[in-house]
Amino acid sequence: MGTSKNPLLKDFRGHIDKTIVVKQYPGDRIILTAYPAMNWIKPMKPKMNKYLYLKMQ
Repeated sequence: MGTSKNPLLKDFRGHIDKTIVVKQYPGDRIILTAYPAMNWIKPMKPKMNKYLYLKMQ
């Protein structure tokens, strides 16, 4: 995690190429963090069934 005072990032929020996340906080604080790795999360069976049902429609 790091902070930045770069004026180019002042109005930017979100991620950059899914490697860096830019967060804005009050008081002109800009925080840069790593993009979270969510590939190890497995959805529960009821949620997966609903996802597959909606995907088929």
